[in-house]
Amino acid sequence: MKERALRNIVILIILVLGIGLVVVRFIQDSDNVFSATVTGRSMIPSFEPNDEVKIDTEYYKNYSPEIGDFVAFISPDKDELTIKRIQGVEGDVMTIKERAIIRGDVLIVEGDIGVKNYFELDRQYRIPKNQVFLLGDNVSNSTDSRDFGFISVDQLIGRVISNIR
Repeated sequence: MKERALRNIVILIILVLGIGLVVVRFIQDSDNVFSATVTGRSMIPSFEPNDEVKIDTEYYKNYSPEIGDFVAFISPDKDELTIKRIQGVEGDVMTIKERAIIRGDVLIVEGDIGVKNYFELDRQYRIPKNQVFLLGDNVSNSTDSRDFGFISVDQLIGRVISNIR
């Protein structure tokens, strides 16, 4: 019980110090659920600026991340609380092309995706154990795994559990 309380306090401190473009308010609602306000545009149409969301910080202690989950984490490139969608899990093979992102044989997104520098184009990348590939829904206007690489499951603060369009 003390570990959970200490973990929640540490999370709050990190969030207070690292709050930025995507979420500007993070309030504890219960032992494992926090409220947050979205400020950025990288998750449109799923989340609009000023949308209130709930984040379950205990979810990934009991369940594995799945494709389609919305997650909160501290973005490694900006040190800010961020929300993105899981588009690949460990073992999946991701290919980034100039106008497409593909998971295995499944086209995830096509069109103006904005070329990023973290991954080489037209090369396949297998997602390592306990890592995920994250994308913003507004992929042409998103800082995500294409910018900072795969994210460890341990870095996930929690799963967004409400106010999803």
